[in-house]
Amino acid sequence: MITLKLRPKTNSRVTLGHPWVYKDEVTEHIKSVQPGFAVCLLNSEGQFLAYGFGNPNSQIAVRVMTRDQNESQFFSEDWVLEKIIQAWQWRFKMGFTESFRVVYSEGDGLSGLIFDRYLTSNQGQIFVFQILSAGFEVLISDWAGFCEKLNLKLNQLNICGISWDQTSVILKRSEAFWNVENLKPIKLEVVKSAEENLAQVMVLYRSWLASEPLVFETDFLNGQKTGLFLDQSYNIGLAAQVLTRFYSSGDQVKMLDLCCYRGAWSAHLAQALKAKGVIVEADLLDQSDTAAQGAVKNVTPFVQKAQALVCDVMKDFEIKVQDTYDIVISDPPAFAKNKKAHHQALQGYYHLNKRAVKKIKNQGFLIACSCSAVVTEGDFYSILEKVFQSESANPNFKVKCVGTGGHALDHVVLPTFKEGQYLKMFIFFITKTPYLTPQLTAYT
Repeated sequence: MITLKLRPKTNSRVTLGHPWVYKDEVTEHIKSVQPGFAVCLLNSEGQFLAYGFGNPNSQIAVRVMTRDQNESQFFSEDWVLEKIIQAWQWRFKMGFTESFRVVYSEGDGLSGLIFDRYLTSNQGQIFVFQILSAGFEVLISDWAGFCEKLNLKLNQLNICGISWDQTSVILKRSEAFWNVENLKPIKLEVVKSAEENLAQVMVLYRSWLASEPLVFETDFLNGQKTGLFLDQSYNIGLAAQVLTRFYSSGDQVKMLDLCCYRGAWSAHLAQALKAKGVIVEADLLDQSDTAAQGAVKNVTPFVQKAQALVCDVMKDFEIKVQDTYDIVISDPPAFAKNKKAHHQALQGYYHLNKRAVKKIKNQGFLIACSCSAVVTEGDFYSILEKVFQSESANPNFKVKCVGTGGHALDHVVLPTFKEGQYLKMFIFFITKTPYLTPQLTAYT
């Protein structure tokens, strides 16, 4: 194991718990490290600091795995296995039993690894791993054997309940990381399949605090991320609580889901409203016809009517979106991948949400989200304030923030790692005419 030493004046950020060490923060010995191999990190005074994965090709020269000097055995499958089991146990204790994120990279002490587990409607399961670090490419050569051992241990702990025969395993590698992290140039690798068609799988997906999961069609071969975006489960649950308190049985509600992908937001909200006796219609907008049509299929069981609107939300919005809505969900993809795109991202959020507000009926709701890590919660809220200020010509236009969200409990974030805290969500109640207090029946 090669030993690396921090340069002077670079101690504070790393010693306070940040899991990344940048290339210019360590001595030139990093050049002799093979991508993904274990390194021992010392502070600038030569004292032990951490063990991690080294990589001379990446700007992230060291990904910290452990700060325990007694854990030099971290570079082993058994150590990684134990970390994954600990992560799964946390989710299980928090009530995640169907489809959820098992490992959220740095948040679970496994920098460069994402692991989502999906429970299927036929009582199978799909393990999807996103490999973002050369360390896991080097360390685990037999993913089928590794996952079989993992599944056995999970069943011994009674926190899984699915046999290995009913388990599929998929690996995903972002093309952007192939050269930087020395990964295999394979975007998607089906290690093991227990499904007839991985492009059309029905999975169970539950929003936070919902009593019943959705049966949700997912494409694991061509879909985005690991198949679905599981990070909004808490925010969707929070929005469902607000909306089911506001609307009553017999109310008719129309919903617009911008950048809907497979319709997770609209399907979960429509499910909750239908259970309350609310009649829902939904327009599902996405740039991809496949995604929009898939969203219609997922939403249809819970709505009176659903239609797909296929367009680029930043270009064709006014042409395609002609109606007005009681609920508008604005959850676009990340507008900024790096700090250079920060200003452009803010402009994008401004224009998108300004258009969304125009389409909201009196006494309607805007659910506004950002998943751009470089856009802080303060940045995003300030942009939304400017959107609302642009409506100041109408003296009756009023806005109340009635909900604030963020990461669900399966997307745990280190307080010392702000880069991992990307998700922001606000719920606004908007009135456009003088507000009339509804007649309420008093308890007797």
